[in-house]
Amino acid sequence: MRYGRPETHDRALIRGPTRCRRSRSCSSHTRCLDRAGRAWSSCAPACPKGLANRSGVVGRHYMIHNNTIMLSARPFRRNRAIFPKTLYVNDFYERGVAEHPYPLGHIQLVGKLQEPMTRSRAPLAPRWMHRYVTARSIDWWLYSEDLPDPKNRVELTDGDRLRISWTPNNLRSHELLRREARRMARSAGFPITLMRRTGVEDCSHQAGTVRAGSDPDTSALDANCRAHDVENLYVVDSSFFPSLPVMNPALTIAANALRVAAHLRARR
Repeated sequence: MRYGRPETHDRALIRGPTRCRRSRSCSSHTRCLDRAGRAWSSCAPACPKGLANRSGVVGRHYMIHNNTIMLSARPFRRNRAIFPKTLYVNDFYERGVAEHPYPLGHIQLVGKLQEPMTRSRAPLAPRWMHRYVTARSIDWWLYSEDLPDPKNRVELTDGDRLRISWTPNNLRSHELLRREARRMARSAGFPITLMRRTGVEDCSHQAGTVRAGSDPDTSALDANCRAHDVENLYVVDSSFFPSLPVMNPALTIAANALRVAAHLRARR
């Protein structure tokens, strides 16, 4: 899949402690940002690049999805739904479009938006307008793949703070997904479409930074999520993802954790 032109470069600083614990068999399963920070904070003469980081990839290939929130509204018909049904649209993920035959992404309904939820996104708009639009809207979440890039990374600063550097990629696919979603909504009778791209501040599907692979020179973990350099260290959260498919990764994380647990049990 081709990379799109970088659009923005986001940096964020997160303050918090980092620790490394020793045990006979250590399985790590908290946030991928904290994972990279712990590895860096474990620098010692035996591992000057940080724990399990001989390859230098720990902290790199940070991924979140390219996200857009879309409101589709009929100006003269109220949407009285309180708990909308779940609806996924993957048509454009399977085939793309004629001028770009690559996966565009995934479209799904989200919970019903209300006026207080949209107010911070458009603070200059009067409240009556927020109430009017949200009372008549169907609300969607659009997301496309964020391709693994070693320049997108998490770093530990001298002040023991985590710094995220992230430049969106694959933007051509996401822009076409937005176009097709708008067309779909208008064909369904919703002439008003409002969209807003989200950035690194909306990182609900973050992954990568301790990627798995078969080559110890380009990955930190093996196929069983065990560190190439540390025999008793396993990483079983979304950090191991070498790429991030355009779906909620929660079930994949859970299934992989069960797989690794079975592997560890079989080793005893």
